[in-house]
Amino acid sequence: MRVALVQMQSTGDVSANLDAVVRYSRTAAGQGAELIVFPEATMRAFTTGRLDTVAEPLDGPFASTVRKLAEELGVTVIVGMFTPADSVEVDGKTINRVHNTALLTGGGKHIGYRKIHCYDAFGFRESDTVCPGNELVTVKIGDLTVGLAICYDVRFPEQFVALAENEGAEVIVLPTSWSDGPGKLQQWRVLTGARALDSTCYVLAAGQARPGGEESAGENDGPTGIGHSAVIGPDGLRIVEAGYGEDIIYADIDVATVVETRRSIPVLGVERSF
Repeated sequence: MRVALVQMQSTGDVSANLDAVVRYSRTAAGQGAELIVFPEATMRAFTTGRLDTVAEPLDGPFASTVRKLAEELGVTVIVGMFTPADSVEVDGKTINRVHNTALLTGGGKHIGYRKIHCYDAFGFRESDTVCPGNELVTVKIGDLTVGLAICYDVRFPEQFVALAENEGAEVIVLPTSWSDGPGKLQQWRVLTGARALDSTCYVLAAGQARPGGEESAGENDGPTGIGHSAVIGPDGLRIVEAGYGEDIIYADIDVATVVETRRSIPVLGVERSF
């Protein structure tokens, strides 16, 4: 299967971001991609406005447009968006929380994975405005079983192992909007490689491009993107990696590589004595 990871820089304008999804999807499909992955928060970039004001259900206009596009192109598209969740009281205020959702659509499928682990770290409190999900999601695409995770989930190896060991995933898609800052690029590379090895899955890590590009690299300005989207093989090695700017990267992946890696590194299904 040929996959494409779109590293774009989302804005606060949902319509403009949707136009970019259409444009990039057509380009990637034209290069033979069957699975096209966009970043977390493609619908609206973090720090550009309230998320609850743009959140839509999976049958809303944003997701429906992507669905029609995927069906027209004969591909599967995964894109980060926000869907309505619940209302909670925070410091005497009513907050309409959203789900941080990875929409998967195309080939007769149209589902969403809700990010399980909120980004409550490095001084941020995503759970104040985002309701965590509680279900693992896998989908069969061609001869591959694809699992879904989002950004901060990558710090929880048990989720990746469960997707592979219990749900049969051979590929795990990871849309992100990773924070830059001291050591964050190194952490990004270590974590994504480790999760591929933990699960012996391909990891398709599609991130937001770095606002300001390489000139701003290393500055800590929130979860707005660091670039460096990557396709990582089940052996933990990077097959292809982008830089800081907007880009599309491609790779060809196959189930035989997963089978061979799992034969060589049989870490799944091992009985634990602790």
